[in-house]
Amino acid sequence: MQKTEEYRPGESIIKQGSESTGFYVLEKGAVEVYKDDTMLNVLMYPGTIFGEIGDILGKPRTCTVKARTQTTVIKYDNGDMENVIRRTSRDRCQNL
Repeated sequence: MQKTEEYRPGESIIKQGSESTGFYVLEKGAVEVYKDDTMLNVLMYPGTIFGEIGDILGKPRTCTVKARTQTTVIKYDNGDMENVIRRTSRDRCQNL
């Protein structure tokens, strides 16, 4: 199942250490990825998947992800990973 969610700048999407309840695909905006209090990355490309490690490993979240700008994501439940990867990869390849 998928659900579109909106986040304001600075709002947490994922919190490090929390239970994994699914993963996200960035639709619009930009997010910052933190490990402890250190920013590791900024994700800003539509179609970027994040939060998948907890889904794959069935373990708590390894990082915190916060909206950097007004951000729209699509949240998928655990277990939807294979279908999303296939669709996202196909769409990206068609745009090359």
